[in-house]
Amino acid sequence: YAILSKTGISTVPDSKITGDIAVSPIARGAMTGFSFTMGGATGELSESVQVTGTSYAANSIQTGVPADLTTAVSDMQTAYTDAAGRANSDGARINLGAGLLGGDFGGSTAPLTPGVYTFGTDVSINGDIVFDGGANDVFIIQMTGSLHQFANVSTRNGAKAENIFWQVAGHVDVACGKHMEGILLVKTHATFKTKSTLNGRVLS
Repeated sequence: YAILSKTGISTVPDSKITGDIAVSPIARGAMTGFSFTMGGATGELSESVQVTGTSYAANSIQTGVPADLTTAVSDMQTAYTDAAGRANSDGARINLGAGLLGGDFGGSTAPLTPGVYTFGTDVSINGDIVFDGGANDVFIIQMTGSLHQFANVSTRNGAKAENIFWQVAGHVDVACGKHMEGILLVKTHATFKTKSTLNGRVLS
C-alpha cells in the first residue's frame, strides 16, 4: 500500500496518490476528502480521481479484503517493531547532530550512508539531506520523538526509497513544498502540507 492507516486518511481535492490506500480495522468513513466513486453497496472497492489505485477498508464486502487488511496491519506493526529494535553500535550514528540534520542551526551536513541511525529525541531536517548508497543498501532511522521536515530529502548513487525506513515513535510533519524519500513507519500520524511530495509509503 502507498498509505495504510489504522486511524484514518484525510486529504484535499488537489492531492495525488499513486498506489493503493487502505484503512483497517476501521471503515471507509475514515477516509475523507477523496470524492470516491463507489462500485455498489457501501464498503465495496472504490476509486477516486486523486488516487491512481484502489482504496480498501475493513468494512469492504469484497471477498478476502478484510482478512488481507488484517494481515497487512499485522505486517506493518511487525515492521515497525523490527525497525525500532535494530541494534546500533556506532556511536557516531547515535543522536547525530543532536537531532538536527541538514546543516542549518549547527546540524549534521554529511550524507547519510547505509546503516542504523538512532535518535533519542525529535529529529528536524533543517537543510537538504541525501542518502548515499547502492541499490541494495539499507538505511534505518530510529527516533523516540517526532520528525519535522523543513528541507528536501534525496538519494544518490543508486540508493532506493524502498530501502530507507523512518521509524518514528511520534508524528511526522513535512513542510510545504518539501520532498521526502523512504518508507514512513509512524506510530501516531503523518502530515504532508501543501505541494509536499513523497517517494515512498506511509504506514501508520
